[in-house]
Amino acid sequence: MAMTQMKSIVAAISLAHQENGGYTEATNTLLNMAPVLARKLNADLTFVNVFEPTQAPPWGEIPMPDKIKISRSNLDKALRIGKEYALDKYRQEIAGLVKQHSTQNITGVVLEAKDAAEGIISEAIVLKSDLVITGTSRPSYKYIYSGFSTSLSLMSSSPAPVLVMPEEASIDWNQEGLKILVADDLRSDSIGVMGFAANLAMHFNRSVVQHIHVIENSPQALGLDLADDEVRNLCEQELHRRSQDFISLSHNTVEYKAQAIFGQVDAGIERIIEDQRPDLIVFGRHRMIKVRPLMIGRMTSRALLDLKRPVIVVPG
Repeated sequence: MAMTQMKSIVAAISLAHQENGGYTEATNTLLNMAPVLARKLNADLTFVNVFEPTQAPPWGEIPMPDKIKISRSNLDKALRIGKEYALDKYRQEIAGLVKQHSTQNITGVVLEAKDAAEGIISEAIVLKSDLVITGTSRPSYKYIYSGFSTSLSLMSSSPAPVLVMPEEASIDWNQEGLKILVADDLRSDSIGVMGFAANLAMHFNRSVVQHIHVIENSPQALGLDLADDEVRNLCEQELHRRSQDFISLSHNTVEYKAQAIFGQVDAGIERIIEDQRPDLIVFGRHRMIKVRPLMIGRMTSRALLDLKRPVIVVPG
């Protein structure tokens, strides 16, 4: 496994203004951290704001032009004019944000789509993005009348890995190394989880990658004639096998640890997170679970909402 250059990153932002006149905390977080990460990875960055036509006028805090007032007799025309005006304002606004980073290859796109997540995913596919970044808060992790929130839908459906930044969390992407926790369930389609984490770690000097698996059932409960230590050793051997290419290529710039433990998955991973305080947690997305929000996994939601840790969800 050679270190792969991440060429394209998409950061999903919302230009809707809040009551205080600014952006959401999630958007502010991405505006600050995404350029730093893109610079560290030497990747292109595209900020994407999706305008959903189902939003009720006046589309945030953008004032409507005077010509809308004379079109009240034709509601469709009034809404069309207002939408075009809002789109133009958003495009001007995102262009202004991009100009603040003239030394980097950063662009901004305003899309119109019926669903924000679908618009972001479409743009990521067009750009062949290696990573999608989104911000989230506890209220956004819920089922709403029109479907699932944007962050949740991206975690569930994006073909590219998704980095989710809780608004209370932060990472210093300029630091020498990252502490990355990789939670691996050892499914056949989870191998890409370690691969992505290893590739990210190799972009930073002196990173630490802790590769863990939680064994939820004892051998005796499964009717196996094996001791606990034998099962633990077998699982750790598999963890090492999955990471051996990474270990050989890191040239001692990244510290690797493999650990298999017995216990409940939730409690086991939570305990390791609280003890080790990783900068970033990497989970796999369960391909076989079709009903959202369960697809992203119970520990992913716990890490985001209760432990307030940045999470990367890697599709299987």
